[in-house]
This record gives sequence, structure tokens and C-alpha cells, in this order.
Amino acid sequence: MTGAEVQIPKGTYPLLVTQHEIAGHPTRAEHWNFVVFIDQDDYEVHELEGNYDTFEYLPKTKFGLGKTPDFRGGCLVGFLRPEQITPRRRIGNKQPDSPLVQWLRSVDVIKGTQAFDCQNWVVHSLVVLREQGVTLPGVNEKMIREELEREKERDEYGQDLIHERILAAKA
Repeated sequence: MTGAEVQIPKGTYPLLVTQHEIAGHPTRAEHWNFVVFIDQDDYEVHELEGNYDTFEYLPKTKFGLGKTPDFRGGCLVGFLRPEQITPRRRIGNKQPDSPLVQWLRSVDVIKGTQAFDCQNWVVHSLVVLREQGVTLPGVNEKMIREELEREKERDEYGQDLIHERILAAKA
């Protein structure tokens, strides 16, 4: 295994900031989002979608983390308890939002300026998540940027990315 070993507290789900390569953005090369890693084939994505004038926070369930060609790894930023997330069967249904969704909906989404994007939203969201006791000590923008750069290097050299290290820790 390469990269930092991952230890998952019993009864929790890892919260990641993941990065995906993008093209055509005036200043960024990666799209950032939050991922709640449930298992190898099941995870929640919490991200901004749209353009500068249409950004919207959208939670959703996806399958197969790391299987898209634009995935460039991620960074462990915290842990969530089951009652803080939305079980897969509930996403998209008319049921109350989970605490995580409520917390992330409380983060301002600024529209109409190229100075605000998904990376800014993730950084602003960390403040709310820190207040809720979700993030690990020392998690900040600088730490995330440094770890995501290391993940890109791991990706380039075919080394284990965060989701693979988490699976190894669960084995």
C-alpha cells in the first residue's frame, strides 16, 4: 500500500474531499466535492453543480468510486455516524434531509462571479462541518490542497488512491 494508512473508527463512514479533472475552467483544473464512502460500490456525493450563474448544491448516491476516467483521488477530512447521512434508499425521496445535507445546505452558494466555485464551497463548508465535530483536527484548505496534489502523483504512478486505502483498511 502506498500513501497514508487509513484507520476508520468503528461504526463510522469516511468523509472525503475528492477531485475530478475538468477542462475549460478559467482558473481551476479540478472539480472538488464531498464523498461519504459507504462501501466499494456505494457512496454519497455532495457537490455544487452548474455554472457560475446556476450553481446548486445537490446530494446524490453514486456507485463505483474511482471508476470514472476523470477521478484523481481524494483526501480524508472526517468521519460521519450513520444517523448523520442519508441512506441510499432515501436519496431522491421526499423524506427529511439528513443532518449532513442540512449542514451543507446552510453554506452560502454565491452565483454570478467567477471568484466562487466548487472549491470555495468545499472550503466554506469545512467551517460548518468543523462546528459539528465532523472534521479531523488539522483539516484546512492548505492541508487538503497538499494531500490532493500527493493523490494526483499517486494516480500518475499507479499507486493506491484514498478509496483503495479505505477498502484495504476495512479488509
